[in-house]
Amino acid sequence: MSEVAIDPVTRPFNASISPPGSKSITNRALILAALAAGKSTLSNVLFADDTRVMVEALELLDSKWRAISSTRL
Repeated sequence: MSEVAIDPVTRPFNASISPPGSKSITNRALILAALAAGKSTLSNVLFADDTRVMVEALELLDSKWRAISSTRL
């Protein structure tokens, strides 16, 4: 598949998904949470060097986050 067309969301939505743990999925979820209106809670987050860098980059864009479990960045 070389091309995918995605139409923008035209109305607010509320969704819950449970993908398997992955650093790549964690980074994508961090970006989506930073772009979402309101607060987002991510669970089963995998933290590694690349996810730390993503959090630092999002902080530079004024995104706020906090860990709510014993998992440390």
